[in-house]
Amino acid sequence: MFGNKLNTVISINFQEKSIVFYSMTGDNRQSINVKRVLFRSSEPDEKFFKFFGEQLAEYGRENPSLQAAVVSVVVPDNAVVTDTVNIPAINRKAMDNGFELAMKTMYTNFDEMKTNKMLAASNKQYGTFFVTMIKKEFLSELNKTCVTNRFLPTFVTFPANTTVNAVGKLRPKFKRSSYLMLDIKENYTRVIFAVKGHAVGASVLPFGFEILSDKKVVAEDMLFDHSFADLTVINANERAKAKSLTMMAEDRSQTELEPGDVVNIDGSITKEDGTVIQTDGTIIRPDGTVVPPVENAQDDDGLVTGDDSNAQGDEDDDGTPVEQGGFKAYQRVARKLPKFMQRPTPTNARDFVYENFRIFVKWALSYLRGNDQLTTLAEPEFVLVNMPAEYDFLFERVNADKAEQKIEFVSFDPAIEDNATVTHNLELFGAFYSRNVNTTNNF
Repeated sequence: MFGNKLNTVISINFQEKSIVFYSMTGDNRQSINVKRVLFRSSEPDEKFFKFFGEQLAEYGRENPSLQAAVVSVVVPDNAVVTDTVNIPAINRKAMDNGFELAMKTMYTNFDEMKTNKMLAASNKQYGTFFVTMIKKEFLSELNKTCVTNRFLPTFVTFPANTTVNAVGKLRPKFKRSSYLMLDIKENYTRVIFAVKGHAVGASVLPFGFEILSDKKVVAEDMLFDHSFADLTVINANERAKAKSLTMMAEDRSQTELEPGDVVNIDGSITKEDGTVIQTDGTIIRPDGTVVPPVENAQDDDGLVTGDDSNAQGDEDDDGTPVEQGGFKAYQRVARKLPKFMQRPTPTNARDFVYENFRIFVKWALSYLRGNDQLTTLAEPEFVLVNMPAEYDFLFERVNADKAEQKIEFVSFDPAIEDNATVTHNLELFGAFYSRNVNTTNNF
C-alpha cells in the first residue's frame, strides 16, 4: 500500500501543548520515528501559526527528502464540531435543502464552516445525518502555513477519527462495530463514540493512567475543577445579599489584575508602581519591604474566607495598610462520604489500582447513559479500553459486575503489537490509513 516511501503525520495537540511529527517508512511499524515539539500557546492564534511554520521549516531542513511531501494533518478534537441532525425522509434533494436550513438554524456561523455529512441512519419518517464541521478560516490558515513551508496536506482530520481508524486497522473484528472507547494516556483520556466503525463524538477527561496508584485511593474531587455549578448557586445567593464574589482559589491573581499590571513568567504580578505580588500572596514593595501572605481560615464546606477587615485597610507592624481585599475562594476538598457509602479499604497494590480504575468505569457508564442522541444511532456493544498492558488484570474484576453495568469492558490488548510507539499513539498511527477510510471525517 505504501511502498518504501516515508509517510508523515503532523499533529497539533493542545492537550499536551505539542506539535508531533510522526513518520513511518512504507508499512514498516518498526521504522516509526516520533518528534515532539512543545509550545505555550493555548489557542491557534497568529503567534501559534508563526511558531508552527517555524517548526515545519526546521523539520523540512532535517528531512530534505520531505520537501514538497504530501502529509496528513491531525488537529485537536475541539477544533472540529460533530453533531447529528434529523431531517424528514423525502427525496434526496429536498433532504439536502432541509439539512442546510436546519444547520443554519442550529449554527448562526454555519456559513463560516466547512461541512461534511453522512447519512448515519434512516427510516420511513426521517433520516439522521452525522455532521462534522471545521472553521474555514482555521483550515485555510493551516493549509497556507503548510504549503508556505513546502508541505502539502492531503487531508486534515481529528484524533477521534484517526483513533477509530487505527482500531479498524489493528483489530479488524471491530472495524464495523459500535462501541465507546477510552484511549487512556498518561495525563488525559480521550473518550470516543464509534458507530459502525465511524467516530461520531469525542470528549477528553483531564486525567489518565497516572491516577492508577497502587498505594492510595485517589479522590476524584481533587482531579479537576467540576464544581462550577455549585459556584453559580453560591454567587447568585451572595449577589442577592450584596456579599463578596466566590471564585476558584487558583484564579485569585487573575481577578485582581488592573490596567498597567504585568504578569511575569513565574506567575507573579508586577504592579504599575513597582510592587510585586508573588504567587503565594507575598507582597514585595518598591522599597524592598516584604509583606507575608495572610493566612485564611477554611470552612468545612471548602470555602476559604478572606479577612474582611483587610478590605477596610488593616495595618501591619509598621502602620502601612495591607491591601488584601476580602474574598471567598473555593478550594478543592476531597468529599467525605457517609460511612454507609464508603467502600472497603484496599489491602494490596492491585486493590488500590482497581479502586482508582473505577473512576474511569463511572465516567464510561455516565457517557453511555447521558448521550441518547448518539447511542440511539446504534447501541454500543462494549467499552474498548486502550492503556498499558500492565493494567490488563483489571478487566476480569471490572467485568465481574457486567450484569449490573449492562456492558462489557474489553481490553485493546496492546501486548499484541508489543510496540508502544503504535499503541500509545493510535491517533497518529491511524492517520496513515485515513485517506480511504471514514472520509466523511476528512477535510
